[in-house]
Amino acid sequence: CDPVHIRMEIKGEDREELEISIAEFAEELQEIIDLSGKSSFEIHKKTGYDNIHYSQTADTFSYEPDKFVKNDTNDDLDYMFQDDADDPEFIFEEDKCDPDPEDDDDEYDPDSEDEDDYEDDEDNDREITHEDYVHNMSDGDDYYAFSKRVTRIMDEIESLIGAESFKEVCRNLVKQCNMGYRDYLRSYFERCAICFSISGGDGLSKYIECLSKLLKATGIMNITSEEHSAEVKKNKSLAQMEESMTAAGYMHDIVSLDLAFKMDICDKEEFRTFIRNVSRNHPDRLPLFKIPYSEGLAKERMIDVLSSAFPLITIDIPPFSSEEYAQFALMVFDALGFTVEEEAMEELLQLIIQCRGKDHFYGFNSVKQLVQDIIFKKNLMEVKEKEDMSLVIREKDLLPMLERYDTDNTGKEELDDLIGIEEIKARIDEILVQLELAKDLPAAEKPCMHMIFTGAPGTGKTTVARILGKILKQKGLLSKGYFFERTGRDLVGRYIGETAPITNAACRDAYGSVLFIDEAYTLVRSGDDGKDFGKEALETLLTQMENHKQDFLVIMAGYSEEMKRMISYNPGLESRIPHEIKFRNYTREELAQIYMRLAHKKYDCSDDLEETVKKYFMSLSDELLSSENFANARYCRNLYERTVSKAAMRYQASTGERLSGYTKLVITAEDFENASTSDEFNQLQKKTQHFIGFV
Repeated sequence: CDPVHIRMEIKGEDREELEISIAEFAEELQEIIDLSGKSSFEIHKKTGYDNIHYSQTADTFSYEPDKFVKNDTNDDLDYMFQDDADDPEFIFEEDKCDPDPEDDDDEYDPDSEDEDDYEDDEDNDREITHEDYVHNMSDGDDYYAFSKRVTRIMDEIESLIGAESFKEVCRNLVKQCNMGYRDYLRSYFERCAICFSISGGDGLSKYIECLSKLLKATGIMNITSEEHSAEVKKNKSLAQMEESMTAAGYMHDIVSLDLAFKMDICDKEEFRTFIRNVSRNHPDRLPLFKIPYSEGLAKERMIDVLSSAFPLITIDIPPFSSEEYAQFALMVFDALGFTVEEEAMEELLQLIIQCRGKDHFYGFNSVKQLVQDIIFKKNLMEVKEKEDMSLVIREKDLLPMLERYDTDNTGKEELDDLIGIEEIKARIDEILVQLELAKDLPAAEKPCMHMIFTGAPGTGKTTVARILGKILKQKGLLSKGYFFERTGRDLVGRYIGETAPITNAACRDAYGSVLFIDEAYTLVRSGDDGKDFGKEALETLLTQMENHKQDFLVIMAGYSEEMKRMISYNPGLESRIPHEIKFRNYTREELAQIYMRLAHKKYDCSDDLEETVKKYFMSLSDELLSSENFANARYCRNLYERTVSKAAMRYQASTGERLSGYTKLVITAEDFENASTSDEFNQLQKKTQHFIGFV
């Protein structure tokens, strides 16, 4: 017969009723198809909510909700649900029909008693299963639900921050299904493996969850386990990992294997044997390998080994920037019902940067924790100040959490306000004049800004570096002026190939800002196992310093002698770091001033406190002040915090009341004496006392 065209309009305002009507019509339509002897058909469904296309011939679907997809694989039949007709209509047209007489014997005869002709069986009445709509999708309601699931999952994937490599893999899977290659993909995923190159805490579990749902929804894999995957830990031997995968494979369709500690043995035969065994012994499971995000030969060697045993899909997730983590924080706030006002965005980004400088930063999990801390402290402050509860995060909610000085002052004012660093202030003024002169002369090349700070702990190196970034931003010498603090150990990876990406990521974050590397001398110390990852970090850092010197300031800090050894270790350092600033120890008088400034900042002080403080610091021995254990201004801060604790205990003991945000605490000389004679400070002084002579 020539093509038969059926057009129908189903209109209504209730979506659920519309879907039921469409499903009922599809069932009747299937009976017509069965009677006509046609084995393939196309349905185009168009409603006010979605445009979904399905072709039984190509077994394809489209997940784009706002695009009308035309598939020309079968022009014999065209069934369309339209929403632009004036009146509902159902039209059955048969232009011409001239059946071949030779086919008359095959036509349907309702009175036929031949049990082989069109006999109903149990399968015709059974409930449609997952396998039916995945492989056949012959029921009208199932193809619609199928496409909706894929649309929803792809929307979730596209909403993820970054992860472009992962998104592209998912897009390609859907596109190939649309092109009719789903059967091929089913076969491919029975043999392939996936390798994620990703840093810890950057969302691997979320990517596995989304991938698992997509593979299940598209029918590429028949995933039956409730959990998305099982993980085989990295700190196991190869034999233990294989045993764990065998055990996990009984319950899970996707098994994740962490190969972080195996990067340095991937060339060995025992590792190759392990990978071959995984490939041979688990053909019905999808192995998902995790390696640290890395660059260079280490990653290439691992990929080569995995590719020798599996058809391999490689997904690279580069380290996220502070701006991307801030974007994720906004999503978490939104999910919890909070919004962040525009004026607070700068402080939120600063908090992210501050959080990343900690040793315990674990990617997205740490950002989630930060958001929860912000909300908790905000609510606590509103209760104390008897304010109405608000779902808006304001600038004043974030400022108390920032570890920085008063932002109302200029950077130069903050620098001038510091105690006892007159030589350092003069040296910085000299450097600033040189940089500003080059800026005002278009023909002059901007001089290198990188610096080395040397001195004992607590002499103000970190504070000056933080303020310097603010000054350079205000003078237009740095585009952002943020402060990023790392230690030398933070730039060194644990596995082969991991160090360079970590160092590059730290530098990328700090473009336009200050990257302060404390204890930088640890970069020239080899690890206990002889792997000198510090050398790789230093070489990577030098490259970044040279390539981005126009808008990037690296300050390396540490003890004087150790920093000298570091410079001699790599001659390139001296030429790339033209400025060295030495921080001397504070005098006794300066230490007393620092203490009193801390005390007056938040509390009232008794009249006799200052004299008592001066007497104490003047009594400190030369041995203590020059020892490596003495922390200068940090010592003052620790003593101040202990004094506040003693004052709080005295207040509660005398009044029987607990301190609150409205209590005006007064620090007395007695509080200071009780703090300074505590074991912590007594022991430090005893360690530096030397007795000469006879007893």
